Amino acid sequence: MHFTSPYLIYHERVKTTRVYLRDATPVSPCALLLFGGGTLVSERGAGKGPSKGGSWRGDTGEDNDVISLDGWIRFRCPVSTQNLVRDVRAQLNMVLKHKIESPKLAFSDSAKGLMEAVAQLVSEG
Repeated sequence: MHFTSPYLIYHERVKTTRVYLRDATPVSPCALLLFGGGTLVSERGAGKGPSKGGSWRGDTGEDNDVISLDGWIRFRCPVSTQNLVRDVRAQLNMVLKHKIESPKLAFSDSAKGLMEAVAQLVSEG
């Protein structure tokens, strides 16, 4: 089986004679950064050696800066991209929290735009 992403999320892990993952699906690095929970930490100059995780290089081609999710999934990307990820993630969390608290209320126009942009980012991987 060939996966489209090196990352996989799953609902349940069962260990019998082997380890089995149930309800598993590949997930893009973008989806992990936006929806992965945990803490995002910038590591300046940390991308000089081998790293776990993917490479998200911006237009500058810089690969010395790393953003890590919970300190163990690391992505190389410029600081400007890291800041953008943080901002989008914060806005997304606010919109989703508001929708959970008031499920019958419609999204505002700005929230609709954010949700459409996030959906496009995640679908493109």
